[in-house]
Amino acid sequence: MPLASHRRYRFGRCELHTSTRELRVDGAPRPLEPLAYDLLVFLLRHRAQPLSKDRLLDEVWLGREVSVGALARAVMLVRKAIGDADATQLRTLHGVGYQLAIDVHEETEAPALPQAPDDAPVPLALLPFENLTGDLSLDWTRVGLMGLVGGVLAGDTRLAPLTAEVVLATLRAVGPDAPLPTRVQALRARSPACHVVHTRIRHEAGGYRLDYRLLPGPDDGWAALHAADPMRLARALARRLVHRVLPGSPPGDDAFPVHDPWAMQLHARAMQAIHDGDVTSARLMLNVVLDLEPDYAEARRASDRLAAPGHAS
Repeated sequence: MPLASHRRYRFGRCELHTSTRELRVDGAPRPLEPLAYDLLVFLLRHRAQPLSKDRLLDEVWLGREVSVGALARAVMLVRKAIGDADATQLRTLHGVGYQLAIDVHEETEAPALPQAPDDAPVPLALLPFENLTGDLSLDWTRVGLMGLVGGVLAGDTRLAPLTAEVVLATLRAVGPDAPLPTRVQALRARSPACHVVHTRIRHEAGGYRLDYRLLPGPDDGWAALHAADPMRLARALARRLVHRVLPGSPPGDDAFPVHDPWAMQLHARAMQAIHDGDVTSARLMLNVVLDLEPDYAEARRASDRLAAPGHAS
């Protein structure tokens, strides 16, 4: 399967470039809020089918609990942006949802990264999450969420994420103060066509915000996810990355297996503890995880690795 390519959509008086997240109308840039932009792209990609409100809320507002009113507002913004005052281009299907009813010409722009052989899994590397909340109690998210999301994505045969161990060893080799381009270059030296995922977590009213982008890419290529807690951010990021790296792929189920949220957080904290060299704490946390969920396969494998010869008590 080839790596993600950017798309150019031409419809009516409009032209949309996913490489720059830019909408143009009659050749002039037309500003559009990020979520309204994401909605328009989703409608363009799935223009051949009616889309229910539930699906749009699930696929466009990943990780965020919002009302149907938020969808209605985004639809209004899209209609205003594309000049659809009479709602004939973006149609409301009463009792169903919405559908884009306009001829669309779609083109492939230059791929963001070199092409991989057909059906080859797409390489991916997550940088440690940047904790910009100012809350030191959330420092476990740096490696914990990186490892948790990467481990889940490894379960998708279309993806080939570098393990947390490989990523951390590569970053140690270039030094803790290496600039971002140097870290990205080092990771791509291991896997030349690798998408590198840069993430930042911040506080916001009612919860947390996660900004993420794929590197190399445009400097302003940030996208945002919102959730009440870091674990929901991780769940949303795993799903969003599948869509970003494998555009046009079926939505599929939630990337995360269904586990107790507390067990998943303890697993993430254990991964951070392993990175920090606190093997004793990691073992204790993994024991609690497996007491809560004996069939939690990823936690079982981590526990077995710590039990193997070579790990200090």
